Amino acid sequence: MKYKFSAIEMALLCSIFQHPLPLIVEDSFGNVSEKDMRKEEEFVLKDFKNRGYFSVDDTDYSMRVDETLTETLMCCFQADKVVSLLEGEQINSAFYLTSGQNVLIKKVSGLYEVTLFENEEEFSESFLTAIHLKQSENTLEVPPFHFQLAAKQFEKLLTYYEKNKNEKMKELCKENFPECKMILDHIHLHDSIIILTEYIGKPCTILTKFHCYLGGISFIKSIYSEDGDYVILARYPFGDLPNILFETEV
Repeated sequence: MKYKFSAIEMALLCSIFQHPLPLIVEDSFGNVSEKDMRKEEEFVLKDFKNRGYFSVDDTDYSMRVDETLTETLMCCFQADKVVSLLEGEQINSAFYLTSGQNVLIKKVSGLYEVTLFENEEEFSESFLTAIHLKQSENTLEVPPFHFQLAAKQFEKLLTYYEKNKNEKMKELCKENFPECKMILDHIHLHDSIIILTEYIGKPCTILTKFHCYLGGISFIKSIYSEDGDYVILARYPFGDLPNILFETEV
């Protein structure tokens, strides 16, 4: 199911469900007086009733919210994690993931398009579309590679890479040097895509930069958590992309 709301409409929905605005949504009432805000809310509420989103029970005069709309919003509000797509310094698309259901909030021409996905296949297709990718038809085997190091070690590795100090890189990567060098080349010499994953209710944030090539994907995943900060340099088949982005480790 797909809905389109203005920032004011999103603010009203969040107010009704007593939930803070999703971070992707701008606060439209920041500099508005309470009187004007109430007028705007009354207008939106009337419009929602006309669109069939809200109804009033004649027996107890309580307000009812459409079941599908409620399901969509609660999936967003009760999400376990949020996966945001960074375009420059802007976040225009954010996927809200919870057990068994996923929602996308996307900025489209000044509105917020809210989509509840019916199944995992529909969700995966929409995610790949959002990052401007499609499943590669290449059948070449891409052997998996996974190398983990502490965040401070990665900072050293990156400094050595930027200064072309290959011998120093080999000291950190050892036998993994060729693969690590290739991954750094992929990320830094091409236009990479950046994904921010935030876990709700626990201190864990993941920043993933990845580059897709023929049949495969190279990525650098920086994980910041209470258990320590570390970085993963990895290469996997293209089909593993959703798992790479939506899990702490692959």
